Amino acid sequence: MDAPTEVPGAGRRGAGPGPSVVVVGLGPIGAGVGAALAERGARVFGVEPDSERAAAWAAETGMPVAGRLDEGPDRDDVDVVIVAVRLAAQVWSVLDALPVGDGPVLVLTTLALADARALAGSPHRIVEAPVSGGPRGARDGALTVFLHARTPLTPAAERVVEDIAGTVFRFDAPGLPAVAKLTNNTLAGYIALAVAGMADVAAAAGLDHAGFLAVVAASSGRSWMGDHFAGFRQDLLFKDVELLQQDVPELPVIHMAGVAGRAAEIESARRRMAGPAVEAAPAAT
Repeated sequence: MDAPTEVPGAGRRGAGPGPSVVVVGLGPIGAGVGAALAERGARVFGVEPDSERAAAWAAETGMPVAGRLDEGPDRDDVDVVIVAVRLAAQVWSVLDALPVGDGPVLVLTTLALADARALAGSPHRIVEAPVSGGPRGARDGALTVFLHARTPLTPAAERVVEDIAGTVFRFDAPGLPAVAKLTNNTLAGYIALAVAGMADVAAAAGLDHAGFLAVVAASSGRSWMGDHFAGFRQDLLFKDVELLQQDVPELPVIHMAGVAGRAAEIESARRRMAGPAVEAAPAAT
């Protein structure tokens, strides 16, 4: 399996008339993505059954919104559909209700591996595209997008991806975007628990939590999770852990017993992982 690659965009962010986009689900991610696309010239139609959420988004963007998919524009007039609902069952409900058309359907929802791979059987032109970066990244057009498309993206879909993303990882097989996101976030969960545990070890030995975190921030134990330990969304992080466990119920148990053996394990992992570095350049701006 080839390593994921990032293909820079054409530098068209916000340039020229924008595509026609329907965003289904105006929660924290969908609302931000829709607003960012509208600011960059897209003609965005929102679909959101929650009337208060729909009204707030319409007031912010000036774009039309409806409570039901069948109240939106004709499918043939839509260049790209974005599905940004929370649960797998909601994704399938949207796909069942959506008429099949030529325009790609970007599924931003993070799915379990089996559900993500099942998207390949949809009659729609599915683009698997789970995202990372949270509401702020969505609103700023700075998400990390993990992307697989069965067929080349249309120019309109490429522009949408450029306009919502800061970084894009492109994969050559269905389900790999979910593998990438879920394993990364599960690793982050391990790190968060390790930070919490070692902070308690340090405190028991006389170094308070603030002092421990200050040392870690400037030393070999530093990580994104350590830097953001006070403010990350643990509910979303461990939701992804649970999604991975649907298909991989026995995750590794990591402990420090037998330190000499652990050192050998690290060296073995380094040999297995040796090879061309995988890099992701920023999306075009």
